[in-house]
Amino acid sequence: MKKEIIKFDNGLQIGMRSWGNMNHTTLLFFHGLGSSAASFTELANLLSSEYRIIALDLPGHGLSTAEQFEESFSVASMARWVKEAMEQLDIKDLHVIGHSIGGNIALAFAKIFSVQSVILLDGGYIRSSNIPGSSITEEIRFAKEHCDNHAFSSWTQFEEKMAEDGLTERLIEMAEPSMQAERDAIKLILTSEHAGYYVKQHFNEPSMDTLSDIDVPVLLLRSTLPKAFNSHRESETARLQQYLALSVEEVKDTSHDIYWENPEVVSQKISQWISRKK
Repeated sequence: MKKEIIKFDNGLQIGMRSWGNMNHTTLLFFHGLGSSAASFTELANLLSSEYRIIALDLPGHGLSTAEQFEESFSVASMARWVKEAMEQLDIKDLHVIGHSIGGNIALAFAKIFSVQSVILLDGGYIRSSNIPGSSITEEIRFAKEHCDNHAFSSWTQFEEKMAEDGLTERLIEMAEPSMQAERDAIKLILTSEHAGYYVKQHFNEPSMDTLSDIDVPVLLLRSTLPKAFNSHRESETARLQQYLALSVEEVKDTSHDIYWENPEVVSQKISQWISRKK
């Protein structure tokens, strides 16, 4: 694994992690809210013998800086941000893969850049605005409170609490780069202000504007837990099928973090999908 910093002329930077041979087909990964590029480490290790893997820290996450106004967190702004990074790296055709809100960004990016396909890891299809009982005010409040309260007195306490919550040692290691030491506490790198911007800008995503004019095949790898949410998964999937050339595969007995819970199956499904696109 290689860590790099991509610097823009405007002073912003992107944290990037890469695996595999640069001469192989490129897979570009986007993580979800509050996470980091490091969260894809295990999945990347499973895929890196066949592909070049690139994972970016989204603005305000990991080693990536962010502009300080809300509109810069929209999917259209994010797509332009990624486009500039790929042009700087001189990467052209690729497959783009997004988890959670990273799926929204993957779809928006596919509209403005030459990609071979889009793969959604339980993301980019369920709108927060369409979840029963959801409101933008409550979603923003919850995200901000999580950022403020997800704090620990030491790295040891962080690791112990993550273990209590069921994370294995390998998952704790992948979660650590989303945290930082700040004022004698270990806190999320993502600030509550930026979290609120993300939630507000993505509340209605994927919107019709995001989904329109995407002319590449899309694979949705979908979770199945909790089962009570399956009818909502079905209705939101049906909506995507109105706009996209969409294939859907379930990753059995997984919840939202499908690539953490079953990286072997997810990596196999990604490889099979890409092989069929050659």
